[in-house]
Amino acid sequence: MAILTLETKQYAIKIENFEGPLDLLCHLIDKNKMNIYDINLSEITDQYIKYLNEMEKLNLEIASEFLVMASTLLYLKSKKLHRQMEIQNKIFDTTMELIRENGYGDVTVRTICERAGISIGMFYRNFNSRDDVITYFYTRTAKTYEEKLLSSLEGMPIKEQLINFYTWVAKFTGSFGLDFVALFLRMNKPGVKSDFMDNEVVAIGRELLDSAVERREIVLPEGRDSFDVTHDILIINKGIVLDWCITNEAYDIAEYTNSFLKRTISSLLG
Repeated sequence: MAILTLETKQYAIKIENFEGPLDLLCHLIDKNKMNIYDINLSEITDQYIKYLNEMEKLNLEIASEFLVMASTLLYLKSKKLHRQMEIQNKIFDTTMELIRENGYGDVTVRTICERAGISIGMFYRNFNSRDDVITYFYTRTAKTYEEKLLSSLEGMPIKEQLINFYTWVAKFTGSFGLDFVALFLRMNKPGVKSDFMDNEVVAIGRELLDSAVERREIVLPEGRDSFDVTHDILIINKGIVLDWCITNEAYDIAEYTNSFLKRTISSLLG
């Protein structure tokens, strides 16, 4: 895409990595002299709005030029993000392919890069380690479903909310298949935890519980708060997932989780 050049020098921006005309910033990004990921578009927009507010009269030329340049920046960033996602998916698919062929212990960043046809530098621009490939992909996929799930829980009694939410966590985890889940559990150790399983799930559970307490639907036992309860349920979830792996998928993980929580949720809530 050709970058349009502005003739005016009246409007300039100042951000952490750049100071100067907006058209020059677009030109440097287009020529790969700057990384689009280092550019905070919201900060640029805030500066522009402040600039407009300080003007006594709207300058239509500058306004139209800004819209052209801002559109160009958005295009460049979306193109880069699309390319980044393609590379990340390729790295993940290659990693899982090598694990199935050789086992997890024999897979290295170098073998992943050789099979995927990318440089080691490209790998580390997307992931911090081999383990990060697995945990990141699981977490990113989970987050794409999270908003839709939470909206479906609205209006339910708190017990049903918790049962349905943690049943979904189990079903979602099991949907990746035994090999992936077993690998994920092996890596889920101190220093290599899943942000989704160990932080996001607890945070969502706490939000549901705190909301129920606030509307006086439930009263938690003395000495226990929403973190204690949701952490207990998460431990139960992990235990069921582990048993499901050990027994080689002997049962439906979502159905068992749902049934178990229905029998125990009242005691967990006190």
